[in-house]
Amino acid sequence: MSATLVAASFTVAPTAGLTVWLAVSLAISIGGVITAMKGRWPWLLAGLVLGGIVWPLTAALLPAEAGSFWARRMRRPTGGRPSGG
Repeated sequence: MSATLVAASFTVAPTAGLTVWLAVSLAISIGGVITAMKGRWPWLLAGLVLGGIVWPLTAALLPAEAGSFWARRMRRPTGGRPSGG
């Protein structure tokens, strides 16, 4: 069997590459935003240098820095009366 016949028998949807590219780009973008919201500035810089490939991992695995936007938003109430009123 020649290489041409093998290549012709394997069919891929024309938009498969675009779909994968969009999915990866979306995952990297969301990971970058979450990494920034967690206050992980060195990892954000590393992602900029490495093309963002580390951002989904840092967003999923690293805890938020104390006082970061992510930590403030995800803090759960401890009970009792709310303060400030």
